[in-house]
Amino acid sequence: MKTRKTLFASLAFLCLGLVPIMAMGQSMPYTFSANTAAKASEVNENFAYLLERFGGIRETTVNCGTSGTGSGINSAIQNGYNSIVINGICKENIIYDARNTFSPRVLRLRGANNDYSIDKIVDNSSYEKTVLKAWYTGMILMVDNLT
Repeated sequence: MKTRKTLFASLAFLCLGLVPIMAMGQSMPYTFSANTAAKASEVNENFAYLLERFGGIRETTVNCGTSGTGSGINSAIQNGYNSIVINGICKENIIYDARNTFSPRVLRLRGANNDYSIDKIVDNSSYEKTVLKAWYTGMILMVDNLT
């Protein structure tokens, strides 16, 4: 009886963990249905996907160029990246609000060139909004070598 309750609780937590994936339109590599055989390779690929998605650092580079009109940081955050290397001058206002959208609990923004005079995030709202707005209890935000 105790094993059954433990199994049920584990499945419930797994399902709750998959809700953000479904909300973002992303899906597991393989979907299994009742009374069908599952290949070990397919199950392993699903676990590898979950580990990449929730188990650590997902890094990407956003290349904004030097003209000051590039963007892509908000898109990278919405796609689940939690370590974003910024190359060039990105013109956008970053909203990091885990209350309303899927956002990683740890976010690192860093300059690609280790020189804050080269890698920048500049305002895209005619100075009506803040350049970086972060809302959520329990999140960690790191900014390195950016202005």
